[in-house]
Amino acid sequence: MDGALPIRLDLADALAALGAIVAAHDDVFFAGEVFADGTYRELFTGPGSERVLGGPVPPGKAFEEVWAEHVHPDDRVVYAEMNQTAERGEHAEREYRLVGFDGVVRWVHDRLRPRPATGDGRRIVDGVISDVTARRAQEAALAEAIETAEQRARTDALTGLFNRRHFHEAAAAELVRSDREGSAIGLVLLDVDRFKAVNDRYGHDVGDQVLVAVSELLGRSVRQYDIVARWGGEEFVVLLPGIADDPSLVNVATEITDALRATPIETTAGPLPVTISAGAIRRLPYGDGLDVALDAADRALYAAKRRGRDRVVLAGEVTARDAIDEEPEAVRLAEGLAIAASIREAIPPLHCRQVADLAAAIAGALALTPAEVLRCRLGGWLHDVGKLAMSDTVLQAAAQRELDDEQRALLRRHAEVGAAVVSALPSLSDVAPAIRHHHERFDGGGYPSGLAGDGIPLEARIVAVADAYSALTAGRAYQRPLDHDDAMLTLVAAGGASVDPQIVEALARVFSGRALDDVA
Repeated sequence: MDGALPIRLDLADALAALGAIVAAHDDVFFAGEVFADGTYRELFTGPGSERVLGGPVPPGKAFEEVWAEHVHPDDRVVYAEMNQTAERGEHAEREYRLVGFDGVVRWVHDRLRPRPATGDGRRIVDGVISDVTARRAQEAALAEAIETAEQRARTDALTGLFNRRHFHEAAAAELVRSDREGSAIGLVLLDVDRFKAVNDRYGHDVGDQVLVAVSELLGRSVRQYDIVARWGGEEFVVLLPGIADDPSLVNVATEITDALRATPIETTAGPLPVTISAGAIRRLPYGDGLDVALDAADRALYAAKRRGRDRVVLAGEVTARDAIDEEPEAVRLAEGLAIAASIREAIPPLHCRQVADLAAAIAGALALTPAEVLRCRLGGWLHDVGKLAMSDTVLQAAAQRELDDEQRALLRRHAEVGAAVVSALPSLSDVAPAIRHHHERFDGGGYPSGLAGDGIPLEARIVAVADAYSALTAGRAYQRPLDHDDAMLTLVAAGGASVDPQIVEALARVFSGRALDDVA
């Protein structure tokens, strides 16, 4: 302060003040002397060391000796390296563990700052030691939480197997290694036979039990370094590095199918006989990419299904007949029903075909499974099949937008009626949710159930966008057709309200660089 006289302390007071400052800190301050021969002598140890050591230094023992004795055995190399660095006159700091007198293991952060050497080679080293146990525990907890989150992001919640994301990353790395080492990779796609019937008859809880049991069997049936993942629904995929030849690949897949067939799966509904079909391919070094190999394995899988299920088919064994049969009779049936509905409504059948092709293309852009793509295609064909049950009066009024309230309520039932129709047909029953809910709105204002957002089945959201685009570009008696750009702008504006904005984005990707005729 201005005009204030300086405060003068004698040496004792100064030391007492310094001691009070040092004692107020949680850190332990110390100073030592390093001689030319490397020996060390502690000159000063501040208060607080007993907190870190878990007790006081016993009388008659040098602090530096006690400290060195309590360094964790696994960290003594780190501790020695730090001291050697300081002896060379360089600043040094390390973190290591101490085992205290009380048996508690504590982490410390030790910092050494050597002063320049004196003429006789002696060197003074100043140091500060901090207890960082709490911080280390927080870091460990955070690292564990991150690892757990990452593991969950890569793991299927039901089965505990890797999920599709992890499989793609791991398989891509294996393909690089395969090309580098000149070795082949086996891919096996597997699908539980008649799984929908299990869910329908016994419920989804029992279905989940079957999936868990199948996943456990897969894990036991392959080598430790093979990769097993849940591909989606009742589908699984196995990657087998270093497969020597096709017979070896078939043997692995056959052992899986045989093992599953041999022992019924125990469930809360009792033991259930379960079989599985498999499609397999051996990808040679410098061969096709992962997606091409998976597509070939998928075609082989569906060939196995067509040939009677519970069998293994190699991609190289798929015949032209399999390719014809792979176009399911469900598609041909759906086309027939859709054409009948179009004639009944007096609109061109082209609309249903376009909705089917667009819905399948959108599903492909979203990287859905082949089974999901097929459901979207069928949903596109059949979205208006319920109008077969509507009266001429209602359909004619709808075409002219002259519906009264009663007629409007009847017309709205076409989604439920259509779902009921396909539910009665085993080859089409999977498509019922897409038909029933394709008039739901993303904001919850649609019908028949008032579902919103992700609560609307994905296939229904896809069919809704495909249907809307087709209607906008085809026009109606009461509405002029829009060109592609205006139709897309209309859908973008409706995103988050009547339609799912992510599905609209997928539709935009479908059209990016491709003509509509190429979409199918």
